[in-house]
Amino acid sequence: MRTDQVHTVAEPTSPLDGWQSYPLRTARSSTDFDDLSWYHEQLEAKAGEIFIDETFRAKLEVLDDVGSQPCQADPTLISTTQQLAGALKKRNESRNTIYCISQLNSWSRLRITKNMFCMLCHTYDVLPQFLHIITAFGNKKASTDEHFIGCYGRYSGPNFQTLEICYNVRYFELHGRDLDDPWSCRQTAIYHKYPPNGNESMMMIIQAPQSFRTWLDHSRVDTRRTQTWKQEHPFSIHARYLTCCTVNMRKYLNHTSEELTTLDRKVTLPRKYKEYEVDFSLSQKIQTIRRKLSNVLAILETTIDTISTILQYSDALQEIASIDLNVHTAFRGHMQHITNDLRNHSRTVKKLLTFSDDIRLLNHKILSFLSNELILENGLSLSQLVWSDSTEKKVVVKLAEETGRDSRSMRVATTIALMYLPANLVFAFFSTNLIEFDQISRSLKIRTQVWIAVLITLALAVVTMIAARLWDRQGRSLRVM
Repeated sequence: MRTDQVHTVAEPTSPLDGWQSYPLRTARSSTDFDDLSWYHEQLEAKAGEIFIDETFRAKLEVLDDVGSQPCQADPTLISTTQQLAGALKKRNESRNTIYCISQLNSWSRLRITKNMFCMLCHTYDVLPQFLHIITAFGNKKASTDEHFIGCYGRYSGPNFQTLEICYNVRYFELHGRDLDDPWSCRQTAIYHKYPPNGNESMMMIIQAPQSFRTWLDHSRVDTRRTQTWKQEHPFSIHARYLTCCTVNMRKYLNHTSEELTTLDRKVTLPRKYKEYEVDFSLSQKIQTIRRKLSNVLAILETTIDTISTILQYSDALQEIASIDLNVHTAFRGHMQHITNDLRNHSRTVKKLLTFSDDIRLLNHKILSFLSNELILENGLSLSQLVWSDSTEKKVVVKLAEETGRDSRSMRVATTIALMYLPANLVFAFFSTNLIEFDQISRSLKIRTQVWIAVLITLALAVVTMIAARLWDRQGRSLRVM
């Protein structure tokens, strides 16, 4: 939070002269050490991402005579620098004016050109620190500056009695899209310049919350609200603005609590361990919720700091502008109520963070238990496979031993058969009619036709060998195929 005192030196030139160089010609005190050229360079470098280029798409809404009667039925719409210059030249110093700048969506550019913005800021001598907040808006392709929240202020004008304050606020609204999370975190900003006499109080509101814009429109056309507003504290609009920014916080936290309760039921309801519907995606969901809750906690704490700064300036303004003590006390009470609500929300967020951490820890333990059970089951399955493999090996070994015994028996039988085969051949040959025993000479005689038997035997042997050879070759070729 920043405060400063600036003494504005009147110049004879027109207030619109030199707006192109904003904020180089901004009035400043001798104790202000900010480098205005750095602000100017940052504005020039980021202007393409912050502001639109097409004038036909520009839409600057001007609410004039705010807090007075009569009140305009509709706001003035300005889309060019020429229109804005004409409106600024005709402005009445006794009027209270609000300039509303909008966006199409949270990550789009502001619907105002860079020249229009510089002209507006130069005319009202807006403090340069407001550019810190403006550069957090604009076209974005990633979630940059999503945690930036700032509040700046200063006293300016003669006798340092003109008060300037600006800040941005993060808030939650329903986006209306078909998504798992119906809430969207959005950003708004406000700049307020209030002179000691209350004349020409100027406000610039960037992307006002829908509820605040609705209240603003109603207050302009409702004469009772308008008169009440006129009699309220000069900073009462900040109380309404912050109320609209924080009104959905309770609903958002309730939605987050329901999400965590749903996840909690998955891990806390008693059931068989195999029936738990948990996996790594549950841890990812919890981490996503915790990241959002951490962001909410930072938003709440910085918003409380912003309110504290506003109250400091309001106390000083009460003395400068001689605000009725009862009105000022009522304003402080309203702001204190907002602060108390935010602190209660902060406690709720911390409670939800603890709750989510308990769910995450229990989910981790269940996953570890399931992992150990799975490892045990796999170990038992492997043991059964090893036992089965061992049994099969024993059977194979037993079959191999029996086959070995059978083969030894066959070798013995074959050896015995080979021993008797020559004798069988000899006795079979002598038992044929080719050999006969002569009774007279008492000797064996071989018939002369024995060569026929020998020839047929040799021929059959050759044919058998050839057939066996062909059969063996055919079997090998089939095995190769």
